[in-house]
Amino acid sequence: MNAHTKGKKKTSRLKIGMNVKIMRGKHKGKQAKISRMNIKNQKVYLENIETTRRDGAKSQTPIHNSNIMILEEK
Repeated sequence: MNAHTKGKKKTSRLKIGMNVKIMRGKHKGKQAKISRMNIKNQKVYLENIETTRRDGAKSQTPIHNSNIMILEEK
């Protein structure tokens, strides 16, 4: 952290509920709605984009916000 960013919050153009398209990675080409965000790590969690764990439980996959494209603004 340097003097210019000390005490400032990170912001994002993305909002919960926006429709987005995944541009990179395993789920490339899929469209989904943002359900949760982690602004500190710049990750978004999308509805119905999940991975299966070894024990059979499903969990949402975090996707970096640079790998998605906004389709429809809220």
